[in-house]
Amino acid sequence: MRLAATNTYSGSTTISNGTLLVSGSITGAGAVTVVTGATLCGAGTIAGVTTVEGGGHLSPGGTNSIGTLSFSGTGAIMIFTNNAILDYEVGGSDSAPSSDMVDLTGAGSTIGFGSAAVLNLHKIDGATIRDPRPEFVLFQYTGSDPDVSGTAWTIDHGNTGWWGGIVTVNSAAKQVVLKGLQPPQGTIFIV
Repeated sequence: MRLAATNTYSGSTTISNGTLLVSGSITGAGAVTVVTGATLCGAGTIAGVTTVEGGGHLSPGGTNSIGTLSFSGTGAIMIFTNNAILDYEVGGSDSAPSSDMVDLTGAGSTIGFGSAAVLNLHKIDGATIRDPRPEFVLFQYTGSDPDVSGTAWTIDHGNTGWWGGIVTVNSAAKQVVLKGLQPPQGTIFIV
């Protein structure tokens, strides 16, 4: 299902099967819940408290395109329960890397992670990036720093050929970032 316009309903939204693509906005204050096997994706804006349950997917952006999914309003809250799945696309070039992102820049925004999470990476068609050493910004926020150190992250590198990597917080920039990715073994980059 696709929500392309401004949607002002005030009730809750539960994504229990399939995919909800938000390219417009959900401006009501109702909670949004993504259950096991379902996906919330797009490059739109959501106002309600959003929870991605274990086995549920959050996929900012679109299919084979880098994008930002925004959570707006004062006190925007994003909760990931144990084993929630984040599907991120990466692209660009070595000099200008890019990735999908979640933007929680409303005053007092909060991100909460469970004790385990999965981060799936996919390099988009046409991307020329080979050297993954830059940081990829996964989330930007304005509230208090989320605790990502207590989360056991499983990183599926997909079609990137990369390995390693850690999810950490850049407190000064108010960002959750993926860094420390390594190129395929045996690859040498000259800089």
